[in-house]
Amino acid sequence: MFTMKIPSAIRILLKALLVPLIAVFFLNQFNIFEYITFVPEDYKFDVGLTLYLAILEALAEILEHLYSNALAEVECIFFQKAEDINIKNTPVFVCSDQTAGVTSISCKVQLKGNVKRLKKCRLSLELPNWLTSQIPQNSQMMLYSGNTLIWKFDSILSANAIVDEQSASVMTTIPLIRTKGDEILAVVLQPELISPIRHLGVKLTTNSVKIQNRG
Repeated sequence: MFTMKIPSAIRILLKALLVPLIAVFFLNQFNIFEYITFVPEDYKFDVGLTLYLAILEALAEILEHLYSNALAEVECIFFQKAEDINIKNTPVFVCSDQTAGVTSISCKVQLKGNVKRLKKCRLSLELPNWLTSQIPQNSQMMLYSGNTLIWKFDSILSANAIVDEQSASVMTTIPLIRTKGDEILAVVLQPELISPIRHLGVKLTTNSVKIQNRG
């Protein structure tokens, strides 16, 4: 997981320090009011500083807005019951003999932010060799390949969005089948974010899920 999002307190402090320093620097390089005769000489610096501060504040606001719109967030939560959804929990699922070695894990995926970044991202969850899955062929968001579960987001995001930012939330049920192993096995899994842009500006928040091959 990697994100370039700067905490609000640090961002405000940096802005408060850098904007006046940059304004004074540029003012010392060039003050347009030095060439405007109707501004009194004693006020040229103050008026120039006010103008430069206003311009830099506006530019900072524009850049901050563009930066925020370029970010994206992916939240993936595994759960047993809808009323118990909590990203701090690690739910446990068992491929028990009573269910012929089959179980299903529930997952809620929420997307928010820049559509272009989200469409380029996927989540992957690699299963151990004693587990397999059968994702329905008509699944819009998930596929199973090479013992790896993959969430793809492009199909659930609008292709004709008016704005660059979207949000979406999808609940999925993932079937798991025990393939082998007489001994009791257990594994704790957590999905990873895969992206051609190396996660730049994309934040993943998730919990873990524990899977056992027997009760």
